[in-house]
Amino acid sequence: MKITGTSKMVYENFERGNLRRRHYEEFKKLSEDKIHILLACFPKSGSSYLRELIHNLPDMEQVNLLPGYDRREQELATDELILNHSKNYVAQHHTRYSQITEILMDNFRLQPVILVRNLFDVVESIHDHFFREGIIMPFNFVPDEILKWEKSEIVNFITDMIIPWYFNFYVSWYHRNNKLLVTYDDVTQNTGDVLQKIIDFTHISCSKKDIDNSIECSSKLNTRLNKGVSGRGEKLSDDVKNKIISMSKYYKKIDFSPIGL
Repeated sequence: MKITGTSKMVYENFERGNLRRRHYEEFKKLSEDKIHILLACFPKSGSSYLRELIHNLPDMEQVNLLPGYDRREQELATDELILNHSKNYVAQHHTRYSQITEILMDNFRLQPVILVRNLFDVVESIHDHFFREGIIMPFNFVPDEILKWEKSEIVNFITDMIIPWYFNFYVSWYHRNNKLLVTYDDVTQNTGDVLQKIIDFTHISCSKKDIDNSIECSSKLNTRLNKGVSGRGEKLSDDVKNKIISMSKYYKKIDFSPIGL
């Protein structure tokens, strides 16, 4: 990939700031046959369940490629990529696509599986998340008092302040050619087919029995799949729906059908 102008300066600064990465060339040949899957996902998209489906396949581990969580954007950490390079793994993160992410994926041979969901359903799921799990998120600073608001006001906050991040995520990955895009509906309604697509895309070696076993094991786990149904967002007001639809109109060449628009 040719890097020029400002992007070249960003890349050079990135290189200088990661001294340990200089040693990468010395040992990367030792793990050329390893499978590294980046499950880049919408929050509230069934990603924990999909991660477990992949993790429960033979010889696949679940790893973290971040330096931390809290309210920080989930950008990949070079140190973690190096430490986990010798493993077959899946890493589940809410990571947007960028040129630096592209460089890291190229150098550490990450294969991106992108998981998205209908945006109207996302609004309802985030609302539930606030009350069940908390308000600290990597993509927006949510005020503490939000739990005392009326639902309509919370929904408006989610629509105005959080949903734009989802557009940013989706559009960024839309421009990455070599990826596998799957949806929440795919994962929950056609689980075996989705898992087979991921296996074919990433070249994981496994059998039909392994797939069936993974689905059985993953279904028994508490993976925060919420209510596990589609169409919850249909009860949103027309004003909220139209506001979300209007955001998509700024990107005239983008197909938003995978996220319900």
